Amino acid sequence: MEAQDPNASTDYNGRALVDTAIVMLCLSWFSVSLRGYVRGILVKALRADDWILVLAQLNFTLSSSFILRGGHYGLGRHNKSLSQYREIQALKYQALATATYVLNMWLIKLSVAIFLLRIAVERRYRYTLYISMIIVSITSFPLFVWSIFQCNPVEAQWDYTILDHYPEAHCVSADAIVSAAYALSAQNIVSDWLYALLPIAMIWKVKMTTEAKLYVTLVLGLGIFASIATIVRIHYLTNLTDTLDILYSGTEPMVWTLIEPGVAIIATSLATMRPLLRALGMRDFRSPDDQSDEFHLFSYLRRKTKTDGSSEMPSSGPEGNMMQDI
Repeated sequence: MEAQDPNASTDYNGRALVDTAIVMLCLSWFSVSLRGYVRGILVKALRADDWILVLAQLNFTLSSSFILRGGHYGLGRHNKSLSQYREIQALKYQALATATYVLNMWLIKLSVAIFLLRIAVERRYRYTLYISMIIVSITSFPLFVWSIFQCNPVEAQWDYTILDHYPEAHCVSADAIVSAAYALSAQNIVSDWLYALLPIAMIWKVKMTTEAKLYVTLVLGLGIFASIATIVRIHYLTNLTDTLDILYSGTEPMVWTLIEPGVAIIATSLATMRPLLRALGMRDFRSPDDQSDEFHLFSYLRRKTKTDGSSEMPSSGPEGNMMQDI
């Protein structure tokens, strides 16, 4: 099919987008598979945060597939260098990838927060996590729905020929889309830093070796890198106002739209690798009481917290989880 404009530039900037999708898919699936092995086979304790992360990974796979499919039709090329059919198809997959990104970040945040709840003893930490989950949910889910229904009919997001058949069709403005993207980015940055820094305060009094504490802290700190990806993405959001050439101008922010959830999934999975490191004989990752009988359940911890305000966790978390299983 011929280009709509024979004089349109044939520049292509989609290679980085395709490569990023492939690399992030491979790394994230590897890390999630390792997490499944650790939690399902070594620890035999698959919990809500694990299943939510699996949903996030499946959604990330779907999002990456949309991008790869969009690349087949012309994502990364100038709109008018494509035939009308290929342009509309590329726009469709670009829109679908954007919507699934919003859902993905929500699922990842929920998984991280639920994971942290298992090692949070003091009420202030638990309340902080509960409040953060509520805020993330009441902002992310409506934005996800809005991103799908920003046009009436929905297909008008990518198929501009609908205007020929439905003159009443309309979409929100490009400025509204950019404003929503800024709002979501701000929320992601704040929650990334919260979930990266809060564990430092929570685990420092836990009976774990210093090496284990540093490992958990550093791995969860990878969430800060995810926030850096968000900050870089913000720099490119103004490109989204160029709706007439969005397949080309929107490529750079979409690269970071892949990096952000990909890194978050990897970091969240690596944070659960402590049992695997112990199984491999790395003794520095054992809890001091791993060889003892002193496995206390949450009722004990609640009594201890009430009596002396201590958040010391001999071997178990607030849900009765053994700390060596986290």
